Amino acid sequence: GGTHTLFSTTLKKFGIDVTFVDPEENEEDILKRCRNNTKAIFGETIGNPQLNVLDFEKFSKIAKKINVPFIVDNTIATPYLCNPLKLGANIVVHSATKYIDGHATTVGGIIIDGGNFNWNNGKFKEFTEADPSYHGINYVETFNDGAYIVKARVQLLRDLGVCVSPFNAFLFSLGLETLHLRMERHSENALKLAKFLESHE
Repeated sequence: GGTHTLFSTTLKKFGIDVTFVDPEENEEDILKRCRNNTKAIFGETIGNPQLNVLDFEKFSKIAKKINVPFIVDNTIATPYLCNPLKLGANIVVHSATKYIDGHATTVGGIIIDGGNFNWNNGKFKEFTEADPSYHGINYVETFNDGAYIVKARVQLLRDLGVCVSPFNAFLFSLGLETLHLRMERHSENALKLAKFLESHE
């Protein structure tokens, strides 16, 4: 999918190397694949396209052991079915184009900062040293738990231009109004299909 292409191809152009692991590997083997410069653990609540379910406990524990944020893509589960922040995630992302929009009208994404990661652990100087591009601000000193999302907004949004248009934001808000109804129906249909397949020979 798009995430795999981003990690395997696009980020390499920016000098970012991503290590892929089998989500079924045990904790020790995954820890061996982590490097001194590993900056995050990333997983999808429900993987696309294999539909494998993320072991939150295992990956949250790994992220804590190596002092990096645990970032979860919750696109398929949506906030209606799963809150990754309650399961150990530090940052949650969504492709809002899918279920949040719900009507194939809009392209966009969402970042949710749980405010529960210590950016002042020595691994993230971009949060703890003065940012000359934004009045010399130190994000951790100034914004504490909000350091990540503020930096994303005032620096990356400004420099990279990844801002949703007002009209697209309006369309997303319309999609959110019916998210709970749509997810209930999706869940009901999935359960009926699973029961049928379970008894089908």
